[in-house]
Amino acid sequence: MNNIISKLFFEVCWESVIFNDKNILSSIKKMKNPDKRIVCKKRYWCADPFIVEDENCIFLFAEILDRNISRGKLGYAKIDQNLKIKIEPNIDIGCHTSYPEIFKYKNIWYMIPETSERKTIELYKANNFPNGWVKECALIHNIFAVDTTIFFKDGRCFIFIYDPKGKENILSIGDIDLAEKK
Repeated sequence: MNNIISKLFFEVCWESVIFNDKNILSSIKKMKNPDKRIVCKKRYWCADPFIVEDENCIFLFAEILDRNISRGKLGYAKIDQNLKIKIEPNIDIGCHTSYPEIFKYKNIWYMIPETSERKTIELYKANNFPNGWVKECALIHNIFAVDTTIFFKDGRCFIFIYDPKGKENILSIGDIDLAEKK
């Protein structure tokens, strides 16, 4: 009964914060005084933040859950020196989208957002960074993967793929050739 009441009357939402402290672990332990809470409009709440720097500007990319349609979209914000953040919707690809893994490869910005609803891992390319993104390709089909992460080591690109299977979760690690991504 409590579960039904909770679902009907309480909304679960994430909160993202920024700490302006070199010792992030002590800031997380305090958690009382983050330097800045990332506040979205009433229509959205924010999760899965990624921060990148481009041409001396700092950008935050995140999932913004749209309360009107009950699914995630992607948003971004330019962060100024006062940590002023106004995150706005950026990409709506037509399915729940979250965890915008963003990275630069050969001077081009790419993003691998979570698209598990489509059972794909998709690669997006910035034609006009930070807000002009187009789908480059589906890297992998027929997989329910969440929080896919890219890692570069010794000139190679590795992909970490998490496939939640209840108690039998699977983490796969493989290398990927972004030059041959099509």
